[in-house]
Amino acid sequence: MSYSGYPIMTITEAKTQTGLDLVPAREVNSDLGQTYHNMEEESESKSHASARMEGIKYFCSIGYQVFPEGVGVKGTYTLADFLAVRANRTVFVEVLSDTNIIEETLQRKSQLQKYGELCFIFFSGTRRSDEDRLLNAKRKVESWADVLYCRLDGYTSNHIQHTYNATVAFDTTREQGIRVALSFEKAGRKLTVSVKFLTHLYRNPLNTLISYWVLPTSYCYEEIFLALFEQFSHSTQLPIKRRSHKKDVIIRSMRRKSGLQLLGADGRVAARMRSEYRGDDVEKPGQWTYHPSSTDLPPDEFYGVFTLEKTGPEGLHLLMQIMKEYGITVEYDSNSLESALAFLKKQAG
Repeated sequence: MSYSGYPIMTITEAKTQTGLDLVPAREVNSDLGQTYHNMEEESESKSHASARMEGIKYFCSIGYQVFPEGVGVKGTYTLADFLAVRANRTVFVEVLSDTNIIEETLQRKSQLQKYGELCFIFFSGTRRSDEDRLLNAKRKVESWADVLYCRLDGYTSNHIQHTYNATVAFDTTREQGIRVALSFEKAGRKLTVSVKFLTHLYRNPLNTLISYWVLPTSYCYEEIFLALFEQFSHSTQLPIKRRSHKKDVIIRSMRRKSGLQLLGADGRVAARMRSEYRGDDVEKPGQWTYHPSSTDLPPDEFYGVFTLEKTGPEGLHLLMQIMKEYGITVEYDSNSLESALAFLKKQAG
């Protein structure tokens, strides 16, 4: 496989930059006397190879240098599929199919967390990836390691999707976490919860080679807000009013003043989610949205806005719980939170 044009490291460079006693798969022999690198080359499926390559391209695109082969640490009897290094960060990356998300494999790979961060890339090209058992297993992994998803699709092309708590995409580490600030505003019988990211997605320096299509930062934040709202819908068992299941259409709905709506049992709006830009006007003539999707908006001026209309105080507690469950650290003024909860309690009454 050719890596021409990508910021690829040698094992010597990787050892120097990480300070670890790294062992490449080319130097580790199996009981049969064959190196693990050769065994991988002979047995690796096309799907695994495609997901691994997409993962390498993704990490290179967000400022990492990559050692693109199997690698481990001396004295630790497990290997990752490749290594990514950036600004004193060391990430062991393991690519797994849905059929290999088993506890024994996960725990064996977790040994690498003693020496750096651990990121799993889960891939699937089948409907099986949406089974409840697998979704729950993946969600459990997200609670203790970074997770990326590689969608393998021969029609629309392969694509890496980062989860909202995958710190490899942020300018932070998993130990430091992802921080957001919450503010609360009352309007009539509605409570607006504004979410502002304090920890931002990593922004490449100008001289970093971009080898994977990188979405505007604002769009990435919108995907995170959408994922939280979808989990809010799942937890309350209230449906989201959708005109389409296509991601671009859903995001456009979030940009409207009405937002993406959650319907109560009576068919009326119980909550809504929208994205909002609060900086200087960046509208361009002829574009269909009040802040163009093609513009990489300043992170400090971009907010996710959750409006709770008929959820009571339980709705706010649930929203904050969902954020915490997915590795997002929420910061807020305690007096403002108490006032918001009292308002919601009165609203519910």
